[in-house]
Amino acid sequence: MTASPEYARRDGPPFRPHGRRHAALPLSFAQERAWLFEQAHPGSALQNVSVTVRLVGELNLVALRRSIGQLIHRHEVLRTGFVAVDGRPVQRVAPKAPEGLTIEELEGDGLTAEQRDEAIHRWEREAVRQPFDLDAPPLLRTRLLRIENPLVTDHRDGLREDRRRTEKCDYLLVLVAHRLVIDLGSAGVLVEELAAGYAAAVRKRPPERGTLPFQYADFAAWQRDESFSRESSYWRNRLMGAPVGLALPPTRLPSRCDDAPKSLIRRWERGKLPQRLVTEVTTLAAQHEASLFTALFTAFTTLMARYSGHDDVVVGTTVAKVPHQDLKLIGPFTDVMPLRIDLASRPTFRQALTRVREELRSAQAHRDLPFDQLTRELWPQRHAGAYPTVQVTFDLAEFPPVELARAGLRLSAHTARYRDPRLPLAVHVAPGDPGGVGDAGLVLEAGYDDDLFSARYVADMLEQFRMLLIGIVQDPDAPVHDVPLTSPAHRRLLPDPTLPPRRRAHPLITELLRDSAARHHDLPMLEQGVRRWSYGDLSARAHALADTLRAAGHVPGGVIAVAARHKGFDLYAAIWAVWLARGTLLLVDTALPPSRRTYMINRAGARTIIAVGPESAEAAIGAPEAAVVHAAADTEAILVRTGTRPQRCSDGGAGVDDPAYVFFTSGTTGSPKALLGRHNGLSHFLMWQSRRFDIGPHDRCAPLLSLSADAVLRDIFTPLVSGACLSLPAEPAALAGDATLPLAWMREAKITMAHTVPSLASAALATPSGTGQLDQLRLLFFAGEPLSGRLAGRFRALAPHAAIVNLYGASECTMVQTCYSVPPSFAAGRVPAGRGITDVEAVVTTPGGTLCAPGEIGEVLIRSPYSSLGYLGHQETTGLLHNPFRDAPLRDDPVDLIFPTGDRGRFQPDGTLEILGRSADHKSGPAIGMGADQVNAILGTHSAVAASVVIAPDKLGFVAYVVFYEQRTASSDQLRRFLERSCPPEAIPVRFIPIDQIPVTTIGKLSRQDLPAPSP
Repeated sequence: MTASPEYARRDGPPFRPHGRRHAALPLSFAQERAWLFEQAHPGSALQNVSVTVRLVGELNLVALRRSIGQLIHRHEVLRTGFVAVDGRPVQRVAPKAPEGLTIEELEGDGLTAEQRDEAIHRWEREAVRQPFDLDAPPLLRTRLLRIENPLVTDHRDGLREDRRRTEKCDYLLVLVAHRLVIDLGSAGVLVEELAAGYAAAVRKRPPERGTLPFQYADFAAWQRDESFSRESSYWRNRLMGAPVGLALPPTRLPSRCDDAPKSLIRRWERGKLPQRLVTEVTTLAAQHEASLFTALFTAFTTLMARYSGHDDVVVGTTVAKVPHQDLKLIGPFTDVMPLRIDLASRPTFRQALTRVREELRSAQAHRDLPFDQLTRELWPQRHAGAYPTVQVTFDLAEFPPVELARAGLRLSAHTARYRDPRLPLAVHVAPGDPGGVGDAGLVLEAGYDDDLFSARYVADMLEQFRMLLIGIVQDPDAPVHDVPLTSPAHRRLLPDPTLPPRRRAHPLITELLRDSAARHHDLPMLEQGVRRWSYGDLSARAHALADTLRAAGHVPGGVIAVAARHKGFDLYAAIWAVWLARGTLLLVDTALPPSRRTYMINRAGARTIIAVGPESAEAAIGAPEAAVVHAAADTEAILVRTGTRPQRCSDGGAGVDDPAYVFFTSGTTGSPKALLGRHNGLSHFLMWQSRRFDIGPHDRCAPLLSLSADAVLRDIFTPLVSGACLSLPAEPAALAGDATLPLAWMREAKITMAHTVPSLASAALATPSGTGQLDQLRLLFFAGEPLSGRLAGRFRALAPHAAIVNLYGASECTMVQTCYSVPPSFAAGRVPAGRGITDVEAVVTTPGGTLCAPGEIGEVLIRSPYSSLGYLGHQETTGLLHNPFRDAPLRDDPVDLIFPTGDRGRFQPDGTLEILGRSADHKSGPAIGMGADQVNAILGTHSAVAASVVIAPDKLGFVAYVVFYEQRTASSDQLRRFLERSCPPEAIPVRFIPIDQIPVTTIGKLSRQDLPAPSP
């Protein structure tokens, strides 16, 4: 018996030919993956691999057909069909299959060069988009396009046919094969053998290549029999605890109806690396015994770390698992190889390159394990058709453009294209055309999921990859996280934190109110039921109350507490009176527990209390050391009690940098902090909002925000400095002190402007009053929480004439610092925070203080000359407890300070700011790119969901709380399937908990502590 030929492999049995050629043979792991995807998406052409070959010269069609037929005969995989037997896929090799060459001609008469090129591209796209019947081999389709009606020689039946002659004979040959039978690596073998077979056929000689000792089915059988125990152990250890799923936060979230299928369309963007840069990177890599690919992969991994905000990054690359290097087989040999790279501790590029080089060497030594087998072991509940831990790949092409001269025919500029549809992003690097004009360099081509990423985002990413390489070459010893990515075009879109801040002195709030009262003296400033107060009434009341405060012993500079339960005329007059008396405002909601009220008054050092209303007077008496002034409706202010605590006196009158108010934080992250705001910051914001949105006497404004948050000041005083009319329900208790959004009353009162919080707004829409139109509303401001495009769209439908405005900022920097007017076309996803308001910058920086480029995730900092004074201390003698600001990272100026918000964010391609959640949640939650609020935004688009909230309580995954519409509901499985069309599997909540309403705090924000705990 003659021994079968064999090739020895590392640490495994010899690789032998399989004996049963025409039986039902097993699929390789790569084929099985392709088969399963095809079953999930029947009739699609997403797994078609295309090769385009330009042919120039005199073409012999008989020789071309013969060479295609010989290719199909030589490689069994090209004449293999795939079927299911007893529920399992098998492959069957057919003894023969037709070559199936289709010839077409471009009708180019009357077309310009651009129109001709577009027609060619359209024809090529159409050729690639046709699906295959998997049980009808060959799974190879060849189409020839005659572009300029060249001379064609057809030797069938001895006939020579002359068509219109041109000096240049130009054809386009497109070979399309299914991923079950080919990959990009073996596409080069296909073209090389096709060219050799054509040359032999023209010369009427037999093919130079003999019979193959092995076929792809032999490899598949061997792969199924191999245990890969050593490789399996390595990869299990290496990927234990690795980030799972898509680490890049999507730039867009789809807006679909419940039953719409997920789009399978993939888009492409291209970039270029000039040859000089490629040479410099190659030289740098050689200094560390690394290849060009290793250097490029290191830079790309760095880019992914900066784009994701993670230092522990998994990026895949494709490797060819050919049984022997000298064996030229066609088939799907390539597989994904995950590379886990640690970029913690801010390494330099040289250090990062060393880490990647060693990771590559170690991974290459264990490359034989099929990734699908590893996936089944580590992630048995993986999402169908998706890679759990590899969502981004980077490859350097093994199939560059080449020139082949064969029998009077030149084959040139052939390309192969395929992007795994399971991957949201795949970046492919290929050599440029060496025979072209100009710089050859390297071509970057990124295939991406159009549902997740915008074209601008991906194009910017490729440009920033180039900028990163330029920075690395210039300084390879700089930390890779701080190498600038911003191009000149990007810098024109972003704030410039190197310029000195522009600070202006604004009129005090008392001056703004005085001028407004003078201009609008007889106009209504407040309507409540049938009652109406004018600006003149407000001014008179505030000045009289200020005189009473002075009589009570108040001296300028002291803190005056205004205790109130209900909004109304006396409250607004009392606040103005505090500033007229040159005091610092402390607003106390008497609905708060007595211990909290006492804490606030003592911590702020209030010596005088204005009690608004009888409930407040009774509550204020609980502070025995303070002087108490009772401001009752329709009566003169009465001094109830003089205080025993000594008053402090400040020097002179109130200045723009003097304190205007004290507000306390909620205390959800610890003890409540007392924040001291300046006059200049308050006036700056009120003037900006009034002018920016043209607020004036034509507006009726609903002051709906809670008395416990500093936002109540803009709720009240932006309208008042603008001459607008405030409007309240007839019964004071209808609004009480808590935030609310009474849509039915707003409709009746013809409200034109309001502030609210997304949680409140969402809850309001779930009520019966959330269905009528708000035709008069023209301005609706959201702040305090992430705003979803879905919620904005629902309010746009409710108030078709309203501008929906998203405000973002930190109270430490006074009110809000950024603004974004939501365009009508905004459908889904997280609404951006926008751009900084006048003289204010919101910047995103790397850990080292470098300005982030669009798309790069970093820390959100507020740079404002109108910031607060900081936090008050615990004792009267302490002064400021601490300064929450720090020096601006890009300027040596002790006055130029920035505030770290604690948020993660990124600039969008147009330079607007997008907030991606809290840094603390990022560190404690699951390591994925899609945040809880993004998942919540998609969940809110379900037709049965009236309101929802998604949180990440721990690293185990998200939990969703859902409020359903009346008479509508959805099961957890239905919600899970709905989210699977738009979210990576690891972002699907592990629990869906139905609740009656979203719990909110007294200031209208989500109250997490009141959400029911998930059951075990």
